[in-house]
Amino acid sequence: MHTIIKKCRSCQYEHLEPILNLGETCFGGLLSEDQDEDTMTAPLVLVFCPHCSLVQINATMPREILLLHDSAYYFPSSPAKLNYFREIAQRIIACRRLSANSLVIETAGKEGYALQSFVEKGIQTIGIVPDAAAAKTAMRRGINTLNTFFSRQLAETLRDRGKRADIFIANNLPAVPDLNDTVDGLKTILKNDGLAVVEVPYLLGMIDNNQFDMICHQRLSYFTATSLDRLFRRHGLYLNHLEQTALHGGSLRVFVEPIENVQESVRIRLDFENGRGINTMQPYAEFADNVQRVRRSLKTVLLDLKESGQRIVGYGAGARATTLLNYCGIDQAILDYIVDMNPLKQGHFMCGSHLPVYSPNKLVEDMPGYVVILALNYANEIIHQQQTYYLRGGEFIIPVPSPSIINEDEIYAILSQKRMNTGEKNRPLPLPVQSPG
Repeated sequence: MHTIIKKCRSCQYEHLEPILNLGETCFGGLLSEDQDEDTMTAPLVLVFCPHCSLVQINATMPREILLLHDSAYYFPSSPAKLNYFREIAQRIIACRRLSANSLVIETAGKEGYALQSFVEKGIQTIGIVPDAAAAKTAMRRGINTLNTFFSRQLAETLRDRGKRADIFIANNLPAVPDLNDTVDGLKTILKNDGLAVVEVPYLLGMIDNNQFDMICHQRLSYFTATSLDRLFRRHGLYLNHLEQTALHGGSLRVFVEPIENVQESVRIRLDFENGRGINTMQPYAEFADNVQRVRRSLKTVLLDLKESGQRIVGYGAGARATTLLNYCGIDQAILDYIVDMNPLKQGHFMCGSHLPVYSPNKLVEDMPGYVVILALNYANEIIHQQQTYYLRGGEFIIPVPSPSIINEDEIYAILSQKRMNTGEKNRPLPLPVQSPG
Protein backbone atom coordinates (compact mmCIF):
# COMPACT_ATOMS: atom_id res chain seq x y z
CA MET A 1 0.00 0.00 0.00
CA HIS A 2 3.01 2.32 0.22
CA THR A 3 5.90 3.31 -2.03
CA ILE A 4 9.47 4.12 -1.02
CA ILE A 5 10.89 7.22 -2.68
CA LYS A 6 14.30 7.02 -4.35
CA LYS A 7 14.66 10.77 -4.91
CA CYS A 8 14.16 13.92 -2.85
CA ARG A 9 10.57 15.17 -2.94
CA SER A 10 11.82 18.69 -3.64
CA CYS A 11 14.97 18.65 -5.81
CA GLN A 12 14.96 15.01 -7.02
CA TYR A 13 18.46 14.35 -5.64
CA GLU A 14 19.01 10.58 -5.45
CA HIS A 15 21.40 10.16 -2.51
CA LEU A 16 19.23 10.62 0.56
CA GLU A 17 20.83 10.03 3.96
CA PRO A 18 18.97 8.19 6.78
CA ILE A 19 18.42 10.10 10.04
CA LEU A 20 16.09 8.04 12.22
CA ASN A 21 14.28 4.73 11.77
CA LEU A 22 11.10 4.61 13.87
CA GLY A 23 10.31 1.12 12.66
CA GLU A 24 7.36 -0.52 10.93
CA THR A 25 4.57 1.68 12.22
CA CYS A 26 0.80 1.65 11.97
CA PHE A 27 -0.53 4.36 9.72
CA GLY A 28 -0.82 7.26 12.15
CA GLY A 29 -4.24 7.91 13.58
CA LEU A 30 -6.09 4.98 12.03
CA LEU A 31 -7.79 2.92 14.73
CA SER A 32 -9.14 -0.62 14.71
CA GLU A 33 -12.54 -1.90 15.80
CA ASP A 34 -11.08 -5.14 17.15
CA GLN A 35 -8.52 -5.09 19.96
CA ASP A 36 -6.49 -7.87 18.36
CA GLU A 37 -6.54 -6.40 14.85
CA ASP A 38 -4.07 -3.91 13.40
CA THR A 39 -4.64 -1.52 10.52
CA MET A 40 -2.08 -1.14 7.73
CA THR A 41 1.56 -0.44 8.54
CA ALA A 42 4.50 1.10 6.70
CA PRO A 43 8.12 1.96 7.50
CA LEU A 44 8.61 5.30 9.23
CA VAL A 45 12.12 6.43 8.30
CA LEU A 46 13.31 10.04 8.37
CA VAL A 47 15.88 10.98 5.70
CA PHE A 48 17.90 14.07 4.74
CA CYS A 49 18.65 15.52 1.31
CA PRO A 50 22.16 17.04 1.36
CA HIS A 51 21.45 18.86 -1.91
CA CYS A 52 18.46 21.05 -0.89
CA SER A 53 18.39 20.35 2.89
CA LEU A 54 14.85 18.97 2.91
CA VAL A 55 14.11 16.45 5.66
CA GLN A 56 11.40 13.96 4.72
CA ILE A 57 10.12 10.45 5.32
CA ASN A 58 10.82 7.95 2.58
CA ALA A 59 7.45 6.15 2.53
CA THR A 60 4.44 7.57 0.71
CA MET A 61 0.95 6.32 1.45
CA PRO A 62 -1.77 6.65 -1.21
CA ARG A 63 -3.83 9.81 -0.94
CA GLU A 64 -6.94 7.65 -0.66
CA ILE A 65 -5.60 6.31 2.65
CA LEU A 66 -4.92 9.84 3.88
CA LEU A 67 -8.50 10.76 3.04
CA LEU A 68 -9.78 7.64 4.78
CA HIS A 69 -8.20 8.86 7.99
CA ASP A 70 -9.51 12.42 7.63
CA SER A 71 -13.04 11.30 6.79
CA ALA A 72 -13.28 8.54 9.38
CA TYR A 73 -12.37 10.79 12.31
CA TYR A 74 -13.40 14.23 11.05
CA PHE A 75 -13.69 16.56 14.04
CA PRO A 76 -14.04 20.37 14.03
CA SER A 77 -11.04 22.54 14.85
CA SER A 78 -10.40 23.57 18.46
CA PRO A 79 -11.36 27.06 19.75
CA ALA A 80 -7.69 28.00 20.07
CA LYS A 81 -7.05 27.16 16.44
CA LEU A 82 -10.15 29.09 15.32
CA ASN A 83 -8.86 32.20 17.11
CA TYR A 84 -5.51 31.64 15.45
CA PHE A 85 -7.09 31.54 11.95
CA ARG A 86 -9.20 34.62 12.68
CA GLU A 87 -6.19 36.65 13.80
CA ILE A 88 -4.14 36.07 10.65
CA ALA A 89 -7.17 36.65 8.39
CA GLN A 90 -7.85 40.01 10.00
CA ARG A 91 -4.22 41.05 9.58
CA ILE A 92 -4.20 40.07 5.91
CA ILE A 93 -7.44 41.98 5.22
CA ALA A 94 -6.08 45.13 6.84
CA CYS A 95 -2.52 45.05 5.51
CA ARG A 96 -3.30 43.99 1.93
CA ARG A 97 -6.36 46.24 1.61
CA LEU A 98 -8.61 43.50 0.29
CA SER A 99 -12.01 44.37 -1.16
CA ALA A 100 -15.05 42.71 -2.71
CA ASN A 101 -13.04 42.38 -5.93
CA SER A 102 -10.30 40.37 -4.22
CA LEU A 103 -10.07 36.57 -4.26
CA VAL A 104 -8.70 34.44 -1.43
CA ILE A 105 -8.05 30.74 -2.08
CA GLU A 106 -7.24 28.21 0.61
CA THR A 107 -6.15 24.64 0.04
CA ALA A 108 -6.86 21.74 2.43
CA GLY A 109 -8.42 24.09 4.96
CA LYS A 110 -10.86 21.58 6.45
CA GLU A 111 -14.13 23.28 7.37
CA GLY A 112 -13.20 26.71 5.99
CA TYR A 113 -12.60 28.59 9.23
CA ALA A 114 -9.53 30.33 7.80
CA LEU A 115 -11.80 31.76 5.08
CA GLN A 116 -14.73 32.72 7.32
CA SER A 117 -13.32 36.14 8.24
CA PHE A 118 -12.84 36.97 4.56
CA VAL A 119 -16.41 35.93 3.74
CA GLU A 120 -17.74 38.13 6.54
CA LYS A 121 -16.02 41.12 4.89
CA GLY A 122 -17.59 40.37 1.51
CA ILE A 123 -14.35 39.10 -0.02
CA GLN A 124 -14.56 36.34 -2.63
CA THR A 125 -13.20 32.98 -1.49
CA ILE A 126 -12.60 29.46 -2.79
CA GLY A 127 -11.80 26.58 -0.45
CA ILE A 128 -10.13 23.50 -1.93
CA VAL A 129 -10.89 20.63 0.45
CA PRO A 130 -10.19 16.96 -0.42
CA ASP A 131 -12.07 15.55 2.58
CA ALA A 132 -15.77 15.21 1.70
CA ALA A 133 -17.07 15.63 5.27
CA ALA A 134 -15.05 18.80 5.85
CA ALA A 135 -16.05 20.14 2.42
CA LYS A 136 -19.75 19.69 3.25
CA THR A 137 -19.29 21.51 6.55
CA ALA A 138 -17.54 24.40 4.78
CA MET A 139 -20.30 24.65 2.17
CA ARG A 140 -22.98 24.66 4.88
CA ARG A 141 -21.18 27.63 6.39
CA GLY A 142 -21.34 29.56 3.12
CA ILE A 143 -17.79 28.88 1.91
CA ASN A 144 -17.46 28.36 -1.86
CA THR A 145 -15.76 24.94 -1.77
CA LEU A 146 -14.27 22.51 -4.28
CA ASN A 147 -14.09 18.93 -3.00
CA THR A 148 -10.79 17.94 -4.61
CA PHE A 149 -7.00 18.07 -4.26
CA PHE A 150 -5.07 21.17 -5.27
CA SER A 151 -2.74 20.64 -8.22
CA ARG A 152 -1.17 22.50 -11.12
CA GLN A 153 -3.93 21.16 -13.38
CA LEU A 154 -6.65 22.56 -11.09
CA ALA A 155 -4.77 25.88 -10.88
CA GLU A 156 -4.66 26.09 -14.67
CA THR A 157 -8.40 25.35 -14.87
CA LEU A 158 -9.21 28.10 -12.37
CA ARG A 159 -6.86 30.55 -14.06
CA ASP A 160 -8.45 29.89 -17.44
CA ARG A 161 -11.82 30.71 -15.85
CA GLY A 162 -10.48 34.06 -14.68
CA LYS A 163 -9.91 32.96 -11.08
CA ARG A 164 -6.49 34.12 -9.89
CA ALA A 165 -5.70 34.64 -6.24
CA ASP A 166 -4.81 37.86 -4.47
CA ILE A 167 -4.15 35.70 -1.41
CA PHE A 168 -3.39 31.98 -1.39
CA ILE A 169 -3.38 30.19 1.98
CA ALA A 170 -1.73 26.78 2.29
CA ASN A 171 -1.06 25.01 5.58
CA ASN A 172 -0.83 21.49 4.15
CA LEU A 173 2.52 21.57 2.34
CA PRO A 174 4.09 18.91 4.63
CA ALA A 175 1.38 16.42 3.56
CA VAL A 176 1.85 16.94 -0.19
CA PRO A 177 3.48 14.00 -2.03
CA ASP A 178 4.42 16.06 -5.13
CA LEU A 179 5.84 19.33 -3.84
CA ASN A 180 6.83 20.61 -7.26
CA ASP A 181 3.36 20.11 -8.74
CA THR A 182 1.79 21.97 -5.82
CA VAL A 183 4.21 24.90 -5.92
CA ASP A 184 3.84 25.05 -9.71
CA GLY A 185 0.10 25.31 -9.12
CA LEU A 186 0.64 28.07 -6.57
CA LYS A 187 2.73 30.03 -9.08
CA THR A 188 0.02 29.52 -11.72
CA ILE A 189 -2.94 30.64 -9.60
CA LEU A 190 -1.28 33.63 -7.89
CA LYS A 191 -1.67 37.12 -9.37
CA ASN A 192 1.52 39.00 -10.23
CA ASP A 193 1.02 41.13 -7.12
CA GLY A 194 -0.48 38.28 -5.09
CA LEU A 195 0.69 36.82 -1.80
CA ALA A 196 0.87 33.21 -0.63
CA VAL A 197 0.76 32.59 3.12
CA VAL A 198 2.16 29.16 3.96
CA GLU A 199 2.49 27.74 7.45
CA VAL A 200 4.47 24.62 8.34
CA PRO A 201 5.73 23.01 11.56
CA TYR A 202 9.32 24.20 12.03
CA LEU A 203 11.90 21.44 11.78
CA LEU A 204 14.33 23.14 14.17
CA GLY A 205 11.58 23.35 16.78
CA MET A 206 10.96 19.65 16.33
CA ILE A 207 14.59 18.63 16.76
CA ASP A 208 15.35 21.10 19.57
CA ASN A 209 12.42 19.71 21.58
CA ASN A 210 13.01 16.06 20.63
CA GLN A 211 9.51 15.92 19.15
CA PHE A 212 9.93 12.69 17.25
CA ASP A 213 6.21 12.07 17.79
CA MET A 214 5.56 14.69 15.10
CA ILE A 215 6.96 12.26 12.54
CA CYS A 216 4.12 10.34 10.94
CA HIS A 217 2.97 8.97 7.60
CA GLN A 218 0.65 11.94 7.02
CA ARG A 219 3.51 14.44 7.30
CA LEU A 220 5.88 13.69 4.45
CA SER A 221 8.18 16.76 4.58
CA TYR A 222 9.76 18.65 7.51
CA PHE A 223 10.78 22.17 6.58
CA THR A 224 13.27 24.85 7.49
CA ALA A 225 13.29 28.34 5.97
CA THR A 226 16.26 27.16 3.89
CA SER A 227 14.49 24.18 2.32
CA LEU A 228 11.36 26.27 1.71
CA ASP A 229 13.36 29.08 0.10
CA ARG A 230 15.06 26.65 -2.27
CA LEU A 231 11.76 24.99 -3.19
CA PHE A 232 9.98 28.28 -3.96
CA ARG A 233 12.88 29.81 -5.90
CA ARG A 234 12.96 26.80 -8.18
CA HIS A 235 9.47 27.81 -9.31
CA GLY A 236 9.98 31.56 -9.62
CA LEU A 237 8.56 32.43 -6.21
CA TYR A 238 10.30 34.27 -3.38
CA LEU A 239 10.15 33.82 0.37
CA ASN A 240 10.07 37.53 1.24
CA HIS A 241 9.08 37.52 4.91
CA LEU A 242 8.59 35.02 7.71
CA GLU A 243 7.35 34.75 11.27
CA GLN A 244 7.60 32.14 13.98
CA THR A 245 4.30 31.12 15.58
CA ALA A 246 3.20 28.81 18.39
CA LEU A 247 1.10 26.45 16.27
CA HIS A 248 2.12 22.75 16.52
CA GLY A 249 4.59 23.65 19.24
CA GLY A 250 6.47 25.96 16.87
CA SER A 251 5.83 26.79 13.22
CA LEU A 252 7.07 28.98 10.40
CA ARG A 253 4.59 31.23 8.68
CA VAL A 254 6.13 32.35 5.39
CA PHE A 255 4.97 35.04 2.96
CA VAL A 256 5.73 34.18 -0.65
CA GLU A 257 5.39 36.39 -3.74
CA PRO A 258 6.19 36.25 -7.48
CA ILE A 259 8.35 39.37 -7.06
CA GLU A 260 11.56 39.26 -5.02
CA ASN A 261 11.50 41.61 -2.02
CA VAL A 262 13.37 39.66 0.66
CA GLN A 263 13.13 41.23 4.11
CA GLU A 264 15.44 41.12 7.10
CA SER A 265 13.36 38.44 8.83
CA VAL A 266 14.29 35.98 6.09
CA ARG A 267 17.97 36.91 5.88
CA ILE A 268 18.36 36.58 9.65
CA ARG A 269 16.63 33.20 9.72
CA LEU A 270 18.64 31.78 6.80
CA ASP A 271 21.90 32.90 8.44
CA PHE A 272 20.78 31.39 11.75
CA GLU A 273 19.94 28.06 10.12
CA ASN A 274 23.24 27.98 8.29
CA GLY A 275 25.01 28.55 11.61
CA ARG A 276 23.04 25.66 13.10
CA GLY A 277 24.42 23.37 10.41
CA ILE A 278 21.06 22.44 8.86
CA ASN A 279 22.81 21.83 5.53
CA THR A 280 24.76 18.99 7.16
CA MET A 281 23.84 15.77 8.95
CA GLN A 282 25.21 16.92 12.32
CA PRO A 283 22.03 18.36 13.93
CA TYR A 284 19.97 15.44 12.68
CA ALA A 285 22.39 12.83 14.00
CA GLU A 286 22.24 14.57 17.39
CA PHE A 287 18.44 14.56 17.19
CA ALA A 288 18.44 10.80 16.55
CA ASP A 289 20.68 10.22 19.59
CA ASN A 290 18.41 12.39 21.76
CA VAL A 291 15.30 10.54 20.61
CA GLN A 292 16.80 7.22 21.64
CA ARG A 293 17.57 8.67 25.08
CA VAL A 294 13.99 9.93 25.41
CA ARG A 295 12.66 6.48 24.55
CA ARG A 296 14.75 4.82 27.26
CA SER A 297 13.95 7.50 29.83
CA LEU A 298 10.19 7.51 29.18
CA LYS A 299 9.99 3.75 29.43
CA THR A 300 11.91 3.86 32.74
CA VAL A 301 9.66 6.58 34.23
CA LEU A 302 6.47 4.75 33.31
CA LEU A 303 7.69 1.33 34.44
CA ASP A 304 8.84 2.75 37.79
CA LEU A 305 5.40 4.29 38.34
CA LYS A 306 3.71 1.06 37.32
CA GLU A 307 5.85 -1.02 39.65
CA SER A 308 4.99 1.34 42.53
CA GLY A 309 1.30 0.52 42.01
CA GLN A 310 0.28 3.59 40.02
CA ARG A 311 -2.25 3.46 37.19
CA ILE A 312 -1.35 5.38 34.03
CA VAL A 313 -3.40 6.34 30.97
CA GLY A 314 -2.78 8.43 27.85
CA TYR A 315 -4.58 11.45 26.42
CA GLY A 316 -4.76 11.66 22.62
CA ALA A 317 -5.46 8.98 20.01
CA GLY A 318 -3.94 10.73 17.01
CA ALA A 319 -0.94 10.18 14.78
CA ARG A 320 1.49 11.61 17.35
CA ALA A 321 0.31 9.07 19.91
CA THR A 322 0.69 6.22 17.41
CA THR A 323 4.29 7.16 16.63
CA LEU A 324 5.30 7.59 20.27
CA LEU A 325 3.60 4.47 21.62
CA ASN A 326 4.85 2.22 18.84
CA TYR A 327 8.44 3.48 18.86
CA CYS A 328 8.72 3.36 22.65
CA GLY A 329 7.01 -0.03 22.96
CA ILE A 330 4.28 1.28 25.26
CA ASP A 331 1.19 -0.92 25.35
CA GLN A 332 -1.39 -2.44 27.72
CA ALA A 333 1.34 -3.60 30.06
CA ILE A 334 2.03 0.06 30.91
CA LEU A 335 -1.06 2.12 30.06
CA ASP A 336 -4.61 1.13 30.99
CA TYR A 337 -6.31 3.03 28.17
CA ILE A 338 -6.38 6.19 26.05
CA VAL A 339 -8.89 9.05 26.16
CA ASP A 340 -9.69 11.39 23.28
CA MET A 341 -12.18 14.22 22.73
CA ASN A 342 -13.20 12.96 19.30
CA PRO A 343 -16.35 10.81 19.77
CA LEU A 344 -15.63 9.03 16.48
CA LYS A 345 -12.46 7.56 18.00
CA GLN A 346 -14.07 6.45 21.24
CA GLY A 347 -14.91 2.75 21.35
CA HIS A 348 -12.01 1.88 19.04
CA PHE A 349 -8.47 0.62 19.72
CA MET A 350 -5.05 2.10 19.03
CA CYS A 351 -3.17 0.31 16.29
CA GLY A 352 -0.04 -1.47 17.51
CA SER A 353 -0.51 -0.85 21.23
CA HIS A 354 -4.13 -2.18 21.15
CA LEU A 355 -5.17 0.30 23.84
CA PRO A 356 -8.91 1.06 24.07
CA VAL A 357 -10.05 4.65 23.49
CA TYR A 358 -12.62 6.30 25.79
CA SER A 359 -14.11 9.73 26.42
CA PRO A 360 -12.05 12.14 28.60
CA ASN A 361 -14.96 12.04 31.06
CA LYS A 362 -13.55 8.70 32.19
CA LEU A 363 -10.58 10.43 33.84
CA VAL A 364 -12.63 11.97 36.65
CA GLU A 365 -14.80 8.86 36.97
CA ASP A 366 -11.82 6.48 37.15
CA MET A 367 -9.08 8.76 38.61
CA PRO A 368 -5.91 7.05 37.35
CA GLY A 369 -2.82 8.44 39.05
CA TYR A 370 -1.14 9.77 35.91
CA VAL A 371 -2.10 10.95 32.42
CA VAL A 372 0.56 10.97 29.70
CA ILE A 373 -0.26 13.83 27.32
CA LEU A 374 0.15 12.32 23.86
CA ALA A 375 -1.42 15.26 21.99
CA LEU A 376 1.28 17.74 22.94
CA ASN A 377 0.08 20.47 20.59
CA TYR A 378 -3.08 20.62 22.74
CA ALA A 379 -1.39 20.20 26.13
CA ASN A 380 -2.57 23.55 27.52
CA GLU A 381 -6.14 22.95 26.40
CA ILE A 382 -6.10 19.46 27.89
CA ILE A 383 -4.92 20.76 31.26
CA HIS A 384 -7.58 23.48 31.23
CA GLN A 385 -10.21 20.89 30.37
CA GLN A 386 -9.08 18.49 33.09
CA GLN A 387 -8.84 20.89 36.04
CA THR A 388 -11.17 18.71 38.12
CA TYR A 389 -8.97 15.66 37.51
CA TYR A 390 -5.89 17.61 38.60
CA LEU A 391 -7.53 19.16 41.68
CA ARG A 392 -8.58 15.68 42.82
CA GLY A 393 -4.97 14.54 42.81
CA GLY A 394 -4.28 13.49 39.22
CA GLU A 395 -0.90 14.19 37.63
CA PHE A 396 0.17 14.94 34.05
CA ILE A 397 3.28 13.59 32.31
CA ILE A 398 4.92 15.28 29.32
CA PRO A 399 6.99 12.78 27.29
CA VAL A 400 9.19 15.26 25.37
CA PRO A 401 11.63 17.02 25.23
CA SER A 402 12.42 14.89 28.27
CA PRO A 403 9.89 12.85 30.25
CA SER A 404 8.69 14.78 33.28
CA ILE A 405 5.73 15.20 35.61
CA ILE A 406 4.29 18.71 35.24
CA ASN A 407 4.80 20.51 38.55
CA GLU A 408 2.29 22.64 40.44
CA ASP A 409 3.76 25.98 39.33
CA GLU A 410 3.60 24.96 35.68
CA ILE A 411 0.00 23.78 36.06
CA TYR A 412 -1.17 27.02 37.63
CA ALA A 413 0.71 29.10 35.06
CA ILE A 414 -1.22 27.26 32.34
CA LEU A 415 -4.54 27.57 34.16
CA SER A 416 -4.04 31.31 34.61
CA GLN A 417 -3.71 31.95 30.90
CA LYS A 418 -6.76 33.65 29.40
CA ARG A 419 -6.02 32.38 25.91
CA MET A 420 -4.38 29.06 25.18
CA ASN A 421 -1.77 28.26 22.60
CA THR A 422 -2.73 30.89 20.03
CA GLY A 423 0.66 32.50 19.56
CA GLU A 424 -0.18 35.85 21.21
CA LYS A 425 2.92 35.72 23.40
CA ASN A 426 5.12 35.87 20.30
CA ARG A 427 3.32 38.66 18.49
CA PRO A 428 4.15 38.41 14.78
CA LEU A 429 5.74 41.23 12.83
CA PRO A 430 3.62 43.30 10.40
CA LEU A 431 2.81 41.81 7.02
CA PRO A 432 5.15 42.74 4.17
CA VAL A 433 4.35 45.82 2.15
CA GLN A 434 2.71 44.77 -1.09
CA SER A 435 5.30 44.50 -3.86
CA PRO A 436 4.78 46.77 -6.87
CA GLY A 437 2.92 44.99 -9.66
